[in-house]
Amino acid sequence: MINNLSVQGEQHFDEYIMVAPGSDYGRAMWSDIGCLENAQLLDSAMDSENKLLRAAHHAHFSFGVNRRIQLPFQNMWKKYYSLEKVCIRPERRYCIIFTDISAGRTDAEYLKNLSAKPNVSLVMILVNTMARMEGILRSRFPYFDKVFTFDNKDAEKYGFIHHGQNYSVTSCKRGCSVKFDAFFVGVAKERLKTLTAIYAHIKRNGGSAAFFISGVKKNLVKNNGIRYNHWVEYKDVLKYIAHSNCIVEVVDDNQEGMTLRAMEAICYNKRLLTNNKAVENSPFYKSGFIKVFSSVKDIDMDFVKDRSPVDYHYNNEFSPIHFIEHINQEFLSGEKI
Repeated sequence: MINNLSVQGEQHFDEYIMVAPGSDYGRAMWSDIGCLENAQLLDSAMDSENKLLRAAHHAHFSFGVNRRIQLPFQNMWKKYYSLEKVCIRPERRYCIIFTDISAGRTDAEYLKNLSAKPNVSLVMILVNTMARMEGILRSRFPYFDKVFTFDNKDAEKYGFIHHGQNYSVTSCKRGCSVKFDAFFVGVAKERLKTLTAIYAHIKRNGGSAAFFISGVKKNLVKNNGIRYNHWVEYKDVLKYIAHSNCIVEVVDDNQEGMTLRAMEAICYNKRLLTNNKAVENSPFYKSGFIKVFSSVKDIDMDFVKDRSPVDYHYNNEFSPIHFIEHINQEFLSGEKI
C-alpha cells in the first residue's frame, strides 16, 4: 500500500481538482487524490449545508427527468457550486476532473464557461455505462477535453479513452470472523430475477447470505430473507465485507469492465463470485479467488464456502493516483478524444 502518495512521471498540470459525485461511495473511490500536494478533492458539485437546497438541486438535476427533457434554468445554481470557492489563478494550469455523476449535476452553461478559460482543461471519467448516462451527458460532452470510461464497449463505441475503475483503499477491518458465506449490495435494475435466484441457490445448499437489493417495486418484494430497498451506508458495506467470505457481483449485458464489487473483493481479500467474463482479463483472476458463472445452477458452492486464506497481493493498482498519471500521458501525447 502506498504511504506517501505521489504522481509518477511528467505532470502536464500545476493543479488537479477532482469534483466527486457527492456520495460516501464516491469518497471511497477518489480519496487518494485528496492526499496529493497539488490536488483538491471536492466532495460534490454543489456545496451547501442547507438540506432543503441540496434536495432542490438534486430534484432540478434529476437524472430520471433530465434523461428525457433538459429542465430549464439550471444555471441558477452557479453560486452554490463547490468550484466557485476555488481560486483559479491565471498563471497556473488546471485540470478539473468530473465524474459522470458530478458533471450531470452541473449546469452545461457553467461547464461551457469553465472550459473557455485558457488555463483550464476539463476531464470526465464515466463510472457508469453510457446506456445509463448518455441522455444526461450528451449536452455536456462538447466542453470536455478528454473523456475516460471504465467500460471497454463504451470506449470502442464512442471513442472514449479506456481507464480501469478507480478505488482508494479505506479502513476495513481485517481478520474478522466470517458470518456470511456471500454478500451482495446494489440496485436491482434488470438483475432482480438473477439475484433472487442466486440467494435461493446459496440458502438451498446450506450457505448463509446477506443480500441488500434496492430499487425494487413493492409488488416484487418477497419475504425470502433478502433485505429490499434498504439503503446501506458505505461504512456499513465495509463491515459486511469484513464479515463475509465471498462478494457476489451480477452485471447486465450493457456493462463490461472492472466494477466496484470486484475491486472491493481484491482490495480486502475476499472471494468474488461474478457473471462478468471481462474479469478473466484481469491479472488478479489468476489468483484462483475469482469464479465466473454463466448460470445460477452452475455456481460452485464449495468455492463460496471455502474459508481458506485469500491474498491477491494488491498494491494500489486501482488507486486514482494512476488515473492522474494516465491523464498526464494523454495530454502530453497531444491526442484528442
